[in-house]
Amino acid sequence: MPRITVDTELLKRKARRLEELSHEFEKAGNELAYQSNRVPSYGGQLSIPAHRAGVVAQYDANTLRDLLKNHADQLAEIARRFEEVDGEAVQKLNSWDLLLQGLGDLIALPALNPFLDIDLEALYGNYHQHQLFPDGCADFSLSMVCNIYYGSRGESTERCDVDKITQYLESIFVGKFPWEYGGTTPWGIGFGLDSLEIPNSFHPDGSLETLEDALRNNQLVVISIGRINDPEMGGQTWGHVMVIVGEEGDDFIVLDPGYDPKDGGPKTRRIPKQELLGKWWYPPFHPCWIIG
Repeated sequence: MPRITVDTELLKRKARRLEELSHEFEKAGNELAYQSNRVPSYGGQLSIPAHRAGVVAQYDANTLRDLLKNHADQLAEIARRFEEVDGEAVQKLNSWDLLLQGLGDLIALPALNPFLDIDLEALYGNYHQHQLFPDGCADFSLSMVCNIYYGSRGESTERCDVDKITQYLESIFVGKFPWEYGGTTPWGIGFGLDSLEIPNSFHPDGSLETLEDALRNNQLVVISIGRINDPEMGGQTWGHVMVIVGEEGDDFIVLDPGYDPKDGGPKTRRIPKQELLGKWWYPPFHPCWIIG
């Protein structure tokens, strides 16, 4: 496939030249109309035809002027749009280049590296997926991690399709809880990551330090939170799986499949660390999977 190359400076020069020509045609048309009005009358035999010819010439000149001006505007707009898209592409490519340099087999995440001025929410928000069924949080979290992992390497993300992940989890004995809307088991999450060939380590007794150390080492964290007989939920037992992609101050930045972002709003969530820790099951059971 041939490469598309656009010299925006050339486009802008051509646009300026077309605009100059449009002014020249306008000037020529006005001059012809002016001169036609100065032709001697000779009883109208000469002045009337000359005047008509001048009007027609002015009209034709103005038509060419408008056509040239329109083309000039179009070229200038094309140049502007290419420069805008090029600027955005360069910025994103530079970000990914920084992410991928010297990180070996890690996922190449910016996390807390203070030397990288990268907008985590904009970067990872592109990977957000909103779960389509009540017990799909783990399936969609695995899909998001998979897309980040293979997408950052420029590899195919075909295996990351959430339907394929769900089919796999339902096909293994310990993939899903047996009751209705039971969701994915902790073993299912681990087997799911392994089936996707994503390097990971399981920490059943994670801590705040576990999470922060992983993020500072440029690693994603899949975390399972929930409560048994939660009084705040009317005595219900619940669980949820999300992906922590970074931290800022007292907040974790997460990709939450249960979060439905508003149009134009951020696709990541900020969750206070203490709030998340308070919902992280019960000590010492604090399950999480560190990627990489």
